[in-house]
Amino acid sequence: MTDMGAARRKLHEQRGASMLMALLLLLVALTVSAVVIAAASSAAATLRSDKAREQSSLAVSSAAEYVRDAFLHDEMDGTVKADNNTTYTSSGNGAFLDFVQYAVPVLYKDSKANVNPWTYKLSLEGMEDVWAVFSMRYGKAKEGASDDGSTYILEVTLRNWETTPGEHPCRMTLTLYSNLKSQGGGQTVNWNGHNVIE
Repeated sequence: MTDMGAARRKLHEQRGASMLMALLLLLVALTVSAVVIAAASSAAATLRSDKAREQSSLAVSSAAEYVRDAFLHDEMDGTVKADNNTTYTSSGNGAFLDFVQYAVPVLYKDSKANVNPWTYKLSLEGMEDVWAVFSMRYGKAKEGASDDGSTYILEVTLRNWETTPGEHPCRMTLTLYSNLKSQGGGQTVNWNGHNVIE
């Protein structure tokens, strides 16, 4: 029994130190767990933010392609007639034809005129809304284009906000150059010239 009594005494003497060591180990484990959870939470938030930024960029670039394709598929092509009331007529019915019918006659009459910009709200299925600001000027065609003379230059600034940028602002500019042909007192305007999305 003396061996048993000695073992009990030893156990009682070390119990306090063992308990202190166990508490210290538990504290270290909890601290490491908290750091791991915080890092995982931060990584998840970054992934959500990156995905939202990517979705914004996709929405704006898709809208730019939509506008570009509307012009490249002859929906806005037409003829300027110069008479008492200069007009732009088109057999197409494109979504942005009303702006072209306004801007081209203004620039046909005065190539240095200021054309008021028009803003369209584009709501493409499954995407966030995009605002497209249309402006037009008359100037030299892009170097290397099929017609290097003067032409109508359409600039469309696309962005994913209406008045103030949100959490993930995205902005692109689409530039389209028309091809012009003189036609008895007017011009034929084709929008299949050089184009660039930046």
